[in-house]
Amino acid sequence: MSLQTAINLALLQNKELMQTGILLTSNQADLDIADADFDIKIQPTFTEQRVGGTVLKNYGLTLSKKLATGGQISIGATRGDTILPDGVLIVQPAFSISVQQPLFRNAGPEVALNSIHAAESALLQARRKYAQARAALVLQVVDAYTQVHKLDEQLKLDSLTIEQISELSRITEEYVLVGRAKTLDVLRTNFELDEAQSRLAADKLEYEAAQSSLAELMGMHSDASIETQAVPWPDFQNLDLNEAERVALSNRLDYAQALQDYSDATRELDVAQNQLSPGVDLTLGYQRFSSSPLPGSSVSSGGGPTIGISSEIGVSYSAQKAAVRKAEAQLEATRIQVELVKEQVTRDVEQNIYAYQQARTVDSIAERAAADARARLQLARELFRMGRADSFAVTDAAAAVIAAQSASLNADVEVVQVGYKLSATLGTLLPPSKSLKPNSGLQ
Repeated sequence: MSLQTAINLALLQNKELMQTGILLTSNQADLDIADADFDIKIQPTFTEQRVGGTVLKNYGLTLSKKLATGGQISIGATRGDTILPDGVLIVQPAFSISVQQPLFRNAGPEVALNSIHAAESALLQARRKYAQARAALVLQVVDAYTQVHKLDEQLKLDSLTIEQISELSRITEEYVLVGRAKTLDVLRTNFELDEAQSRLAADKLEYEAAQSSLAELMGMHSDASIETQAVPWPDFQNLDLNEAERVALSNRLDYAQALQDYSDATRELDVAQNQLSPGVDLTLGYQRFSSSPLPGSSVSSGGGPTIGISSEIGVSYSAQKAAVRKAEAQLEATRIQVELVKEQVTRDVEQNIYAYQQARTVDSIAERAAADARARLQLARELFRMGRADSFAVTDAAAAVIAAQSASLNADVEVVQVGYKLSATLGTLLPPSKSLKPNSGLQ
């Protein structure tokens, strides 16, 4: 299984990620609820009233809809039946339309659509958290996969080492018989053989634990056996620092969220300041009916346009002023947070570029050290066969090879892991959709 296959399986089957994705449904539902507040509402009406011997019945239908301007439009059609005491039926159909619009307080889309904007913001934040969870899972898979691969190579190295020490032990015992070696040499090689076998047993246990961790990340059963492949290094050798910072600030979701929080705080301040405006509502309407609803009514036959203005008086605005102060403080806090996150992104990029370059340097040194250790072991074996060195020189050289090759394996894994972490720092590990990226003049 390649690393990319392991990543794809994890993104598809990891249970914790699936749970996070399911929770997005809740945020989408909140947005749908906010949108539904602007749907057309249909309200049937029916009333019946008895005054003396007269029966008044009124029934009809009213359609109403909130407007993005903060107002509301209503359209109604009714039929009124008046049954007089002598049984005469007077039918009164009527039609009306009215528009109510705040002139100052609660006027305009900034206030009217605030609940929708807040729900959209919450959904974007949830989607960013989900995207960040996906990227974090990828890094976990990379670490687990490379750990399994390293331990797999370590087990092969352990087995080879045991074979070599076993052969050395056999030759040493033969040399003792002809006087070319001492019993102490045999004891030393046997001790080294016991240590090598102990390392093999310990590495097998660690390998099994690493296999289990990787399988669980991919949503598989913990006893699944996964055969890994060598992972090529992510190539960031020629990455320019300034370009890297630009890429990170164009892709990092934590920076995008900080910018969104600032935008949300700006909107909330505008809404709070709007509440300091006078509460004046204008109502325009038109009503049409065929005749006066009742004999002697002051409403003229045929109806006509209506206009009305209402307002609030005696309001101190204490609560509204406090809300404005709170919104101003929140805005300033989010502005500082934008600066802090931007500085953190810059530090992250610098540190991870340095870590990547350092890891490649360490790997180069470890490779040369491993090659030198193998050459030393080869020379020690030749000298031992020629009788010009004892088994101590061979076992010491073998121990040096084990340490050097283990260090080389660790260094190679470190380059891969640091490389993927650098990609995550740049925000390019799993490139986010355009709607989730940073988008503000504050950049």
